[in-house]
Amino acid sequence: MVRGLSNAPQPKQAADWIPALVLKDDGESSRIRFLTDEDEFFLEYQHWVDRKDIKGFYPCLQTSLDQPCELCESDDERTRKARNFFFAWVYEYYHDYTEKGQNRRPVKEGKITLYREDINSVKLLRLPSGHKESIVMRAKKFGTLLDRDYDWTRSGERGDTSTQYILDASDEGKKPMPKEFVALAAKLPDLEDVAMGRVTSLKPQEKKEDKAPWVVDDEAESTKKTAEPTSTELPF
Repeated sequence: MVRGLSNAPQPKQAADWIPALVLKDDGESSRIRFLTDEDEFFLEYQHWVDRKDIKGFYPCLQTSLDQPCELCESDDERTRKARNFFFAWVYEYYHDYTEKGQNRRPVKEGKITLYREDINSVKLLRLPSGHKESIVMRAKKFGTLLDRDYDWTRSGERGDTSTQYILDASDEGKKPMPKEFVALAAKLPDLEDVAMGRVTSLKPQEKKEDKAPWVVDDEAESTKKTAEPTSTELPF
């Protein structure tokens, strides 16, 4: 048994990571369809680790498994403080940026110009639970999140502690969940397994044991991939 965060195996191919929906800049937004309804969101305390040898979010073993958690004893204040996150699956149609970039086309939204990139893939929505209110409000209004598309928008610059996320129903109104989305959602990993690091890819794989994702069993295991940091910075 090998212990220690620095001994975590490093991911090799980004294609094997679970992609997250991250809005980094003020005014950035995304057109999405929820594949997880509000009452099926998963909540878990997570630590943020930002070191040269390993970076990403990891579950707090103290709160999730009632086990000793070395991250709770970290010298880094940001790492030591675990925060409660929510997890949900969404399908991202497209992503609107505030600046030009590769594969982005200009679109007019009222008086502003945004730069749209087509995505058309499943994403993991993970944010501190303090950003839940806009989602809860829409779920209460419509009775479900699954019967229409939404625009998910960031309000707040990078590093702004008052950043907010706003969920607005699209102008297209109520639309039944497409059959292909129903089939897609049925094949997605359980959110608890993702939050606990047991599943680290959307590709078919065996679940890992219920243990810290930075712990490897033996020298041979150290060549395997571990959970990908679904963002390279705190996404709020």
